[in-house]
Amino acid sequence: NDNVAGVLGHVLSALADANVNVLDMSNRSRDALAYNIIDVETAPGAGVIEAIRKVEGVIRVRAV
Repeated sequence: NDNVAGVLGHVLSALADANVNVLDMSNRSRDALAYNIIDVETAPGAGVIEAIRKVEGVIRVRAV
């Protein structure tokens, strides 16, 4: 994602709105870019993944 204020907060809000519990998280950045690894208790549905993709500043989403 873009390394700007608010992006991670909106991603976490999308998870919380869907009652997806975050177990652990890592956030790293370099210059204008950042990445987040978010470990969740239950697999987020396609709608949650799409909501995260639509967050302004998100570049790519991958669920494994």
